[in-house]
Parts: sequence; C-alpha cells; structure tokens
Amino acid sequence: MGLSSAQRLKRQRDFDAVFQRGRKLVHKRLILWMLPRPDAELARLGLSVGKRVGNSPRRTRVKRLLREAWRARRPELPGTVDAVLLARPGQAPEDLAQALDALDELLRRAAQPPRARGERTRRRRPRGAHRPTDEHAAAPTQRSPSASPPADQGRKHPTPARPAPSDPAPDA
Repeated sequence: MGLSSAQRLKRQRDFDAVFQRGRKLVHKRLILWMLPRPDAELARLGLSVGKRVGNSPRRTRVKRLLREAWRARRPELPGTVDAVLLARPGQAPEDLAQALDALDELLRRAAQPPRARGERTRRRRPRGAHRPTDEHAAAPTQRSPSASPPADQGRKHPTPARPAPSDPAPDA
C-alpha cells in the first residue's frame, strides 16, 4: 500500500515552504525537514534522492525504503506535519533496518523542543584542532628566529642567485 496523493508533497512551493520555515534535523544517513500543519488532517511526505546517491535503480530502492519507513512510523509522528526526507550521498540507507533506525533517531529529536540558535549540546574543537595523545602531550615547540626558511622557499619560481660583482682590475 503506497502513500496516497493526499499524503505526498508534490508541488515545488510546498517543498520550498518546508525548506524555508521548517525545522531541519540531520542524521548521518538522512536529513529531515519538518513543518507543523495544525489545520491539516494528514501528514505529508516529500522525498529528495539526488543522482549522487547512485544510479536509477539505487535511487528508486532508497525512495521505496524511505516510504516504507515513513509508513511504519506514521503513528508516532508529532501531529500533522509536512516533511521532506533527503537521502545523503554515500550514506543512504541500504536496507529497511537502516532507514528505520535513521528515521527513529530523527523523530526522537523532533519530539524534543528545538534548541536556541547557536546553542550546542557539547563543546566542539575548532576545525583542524586535534586531541593531544600521551606521547605528544607536551606544549608545542616554538621556532627560533634563526630557523626561518630561506627567502626563496615556497615560491613558484625562485629568483636565480645573482653573480657577485667582479672586482675591477687594479691599475698597475
């Protein structure tokens, strides 16, 4: 039993409304946007499975898995919503169990109140920062000014060394 026409998002303006005003929840396999619709009778689902997910049979299978997972979890939805599920390239669910796990996690987070913008649940290290290991726990060493690289290092086309000016011949 598939989703009826009334249970699907079909028009671009419906997708745009969910993307612009809805809440975005991210999982490693899926991204879910949800927009509450208190005046509606049915929850609606839109799917987005891009070409980067795979070839046509792969994308069709992913869409089928996502629709089945949505049907299985429809009774647990927080009211009537418009939702868009986006399969992430390289991480899309391979089977129904993965699709259900990802959707369960997203719906669990959707049931919680949204955090304030910019608020984080844990502190993150800046990009490029690494956790020191026991053997490298010492403070980083500083370079001495005498250890500066030669002026030509790093240049695409280093300037050639100039010959030393020759001494004029002494008058005898």
